[in-house]
Amino acid sequence: MRTLVAMLGTLTALTLLPPAAAAQWTAELQVGGSRFWGTSRELGVEAPRSFRPYRPTTIGLRLERTAGAVTFAVAGYNAGTGFALEGNDGAILSNGVLTVTGIQPEVDVRLAMLPGAGRLALGGGPLLEIWGVQSASSRTRFGGHAAAMLEVPLGGRLRAAVRGGMSVLPSSILNQDEVTSDYERRATWRRSLTLGLGYRL
Repeated sequence: MRTLVAMLGTLTALTLLPPAAAAQWTAELQVGGSRFWGTSRELGVEAPRSFRPYRPTTIGLRLERTAGAVTFAVAGYNAGTGFALEGNDGAILSNGVLTVTGIQPEVDVRLAMLPGAGRLALGGGPLLEIWGVQSASSRTRFGGHAAAMLEVPLGGRLRAAVRGGMSVLPSSILNQDEVTSDYERRATWRRSLTLGLGYRL
């Protein structure tokens, strides 16, 4: 419940910033790659394996509004991904098993302005994801995320951005009845790298 309230608060803040910041709206198209760990873990073996999502490519859109050194943003993304059994000896992959749709409200704080009007910032916020599983019902998971970002103007109203992020869903994306007795569910962790092309509105 606290996560949902925080998400709604961030979305509301986007519309309540003072009119002086009106010229600082930016829309950004994003493409990202992710690596997962956690989700499940094999029990009773020296080198446990894990069932988890496997390296999806996400397509997303971010809308943000900046007031001074603080930026309020919300990003949405979607991806299809395989499902893998991973261990020290490699991975066994089944493609097209999962889909994920996510929403990330975020508050960023500028750390430094770089030569050429570039910006270095840190940010974070809550996370909502809806996971679809082939031949099973979808499930909703709440969590949190944090990111470091570098934004560089390209001229005119355009800019490029690189974001490195980390997120966690405290509840595994797997339901209890989807895990056999020789595995346990774990939190689903993800690290990501996202490239963005932004346009100042």
